[in-house]
Amino acid sequence: GLFRQGIPLTGGLSLADNEFTHYAFSFLSSSTGTQIDFYKNGEPEGRQILTGQGIGLVTGTLIGHIGALRTNPSGTSTAIVSGMGKLSASLDEFRYWKEFRKSDDIGRNWFTTVDGGSNEKGKKSKLGVYFKFNEGIVENNQIDKVVLDYSGRINNGTIKGYTLGTRSTGSAIMQSSASVIEFGDPIVRTSNPILTDSRNTLLSGGIVHDYNNTSNLFFTMPGWVI
Repeated sequence: GLFRQGIPLTGGLSLADNEFTHYAFSFLSSSTGTQIDFYKNGEPEGRQILTGQGIGLVTGTLIGHIGALRTNPSGTSTAIVSGMGKLSASLDEFRYWKEFRKSDDIGRNWFTTVDGGSNEKGKKSKLGVYFKFNEGIVENNQIDKVVLDYSGRINNGTIKGYTLGTRSTGSAIMQSSASVIEFGDPIVRTSNPILTDSRNTLLSGGIVHDYNNTSNLFFTMPGWVI
């Protein structure tokens, strides 16, 4: 596998700029080695060629962490507990494609959302994992710690060590001025405050309307029936 590989850069690039930034890595494997392309905000920043054996076929179940260690890095003997070494940053999206993404694929889609798909047909069948973190906040840690997969694969994730305040409902796409709007996602959790508040408001308004509506069937019935 690949480990401790430097980020291919064509110039001095600071990753710790305290700004929302889109980073993409694209891997192309062959019998002679692996090509790694690095992009920042849709623009190519560098390419690295690792000579030797390429990445072989991966079979079975893939289990991994995003922004944390799952086991000891190669060449170290320090005891590592799964989940240690957490990333100190904010994540707005994570996409894992099961194919090599070309520069135009990344350049056209880094600032907007993409659709999921099935496992059988279409271009989106190669989208393996898609975390948007757009589930909203219901203030129940057991629910809020679950990250839904929007790729169509149902590869849901879990936020380790989740506490109230971990999530945010803001949009990095808009905050970074990459786009003036981010396409909204449907509310999928019935306990979402936006849904419950809207339901209560509409129910209250409907009750008042029905009570004051003189054409209501209730008011046309004789008193002895009521």
